Amino acid sequence: MTRNDKKPTVLAIYAGGLISLFSFFLVGKAQALQVTLAWDESPPQDRISFYRLYYGNCSGDYTFRQRVSSRQCLGGVCKYTLDLYQGGWYFAVKAVNLDGLESGYSQEVFADLYADPRLIYPNGAGITWARGCVYEIRWAGFDSSHVSLELVSPSGSITLGSFTPNHGSFLLRMGKKFPAGEGYIIRVQGRQLPQEQAQSQESFAILEPQVVAPGEGSVFPRGEDLPISWTPEGFCGEWVSVALHKGSRRIRLIGANVPNTGQLLWPLPQELKPGSGYKIVVRSTSHGACRASSQGGFVIQ
Repeated sequence: MTRNDKKPTVLAIYAGGLISLFSFFLVGKAQALQVTLAWDESPPQDRISFYRLYYGNCSGDYTFRQRVSSRQCLGGVCKYTLDLYQGGWYFAVKAVNLDGLESGYSQEVFADLYADPRLIYPNGAGITWARGCVYEIRWAGFDSSHVSLELVSPSGSITLGSFTPNHGSFLLRMGKKFPAGEGYIIRVQGRQLPQEQAQSQESFAILEPQVVAPGEGSVFPRGEDLPISWTPEGFCGEWVSVALHKGSRRIRLIGANVPNTGQLLWPLPQELKPGSGYKIVVRSTSHGACRASSQGGFVIQ
């Protein structure tokens, strides 16, 4: 065993004997929460003396560590329980053998630890969702085994899940059935304990991604810079592809991995054919269904 191989595998964070990510329970009156982690025991030939459990409130930056004896492992699985305070916690494990050699970190796992029901995301000012993208709704502090999820707007509500397992997260693709607009919130309610409720404290917007420039009918000579801009900035990830289209046909890939800053300056090549009906299409590299295109054609001279 070297310092960089044989990394332990963190299996799960669990409570009450049921393995599932992000589950926990309240202990005492000091708002401390008890969380148990489990990971694969290293094979006998590695001669493991003990494990180090690292944890903290920042990903990859662990403020605390705990030595865990290999005697904590039974049936090929090691377990350790921590008492922590409310908040978001990151965990990783290292194995140390009898020669003092330490493995690399296991994969990192995360848990939202809260004693009272609350919505973690979306829950803040300035949040914008783009149609076509996938978003993770996150909640914590529910004792019910299942929850219901609703997307609520000023004009009504849409049920996202009527009997969703209480795993603390739900992936939602913003399809065309979700109208663009403002004033949206997410509401979560326990099914077994209906008094458990949480919702967004600030409303958010759902937007249709759009290419703002070049505008319809605008004219750009070859050899000059073409200013391209799109909204919302940062939709569906950090990177986008940008392409020049004429009608439904792609003419040229402008950039395969463009920073998703909402703007790009592109020198129009001299070899492009003059004409009208050109469009710009911007597509997320991580969510292909999330795209924006010019509302009308522009002219290249």
